[in-house]
Amino acid sequence: MGDKYFKRYTEKARAPSFEEIDRRDPVAFSEAREQWVLDRLVELETVKELRDQVAHCYRQEEVNARQNCRTIVDQYMQAFKAYKDKAWGNSPDGNWSKWKVPVE
Repeated sequence: MGDKYFKRYTEKARAPSFEEIDRRDPVAFSEAREQWVLDRLVELETVKELRDQVAHCYRQEEVNARQNCRTIVDQYMQAFKAYKDKAWGNSPDGNWSKWKVPVE
């Protein structure tokens, strides 16, 4: 196995996006798709982590949760809405297959 699997997300060199590559090149397209999927997975894990923080805050605060957990809930809702706006195939930015170019 190469270094590809042992580096952290922030340490890896980012692959070029779909706008920056020649979309007929299968290797570049595959790397751009892999980077896009990796970004989506990082966004999803961020949303999950915020959801767990909200649940912990609600368990800890009990009666005063609506007042004391407001900032965490706002962060969670913003992250969730941003993730949902890029839903798989539901929006112009949502699906990598829109970048496909027919092979001639």
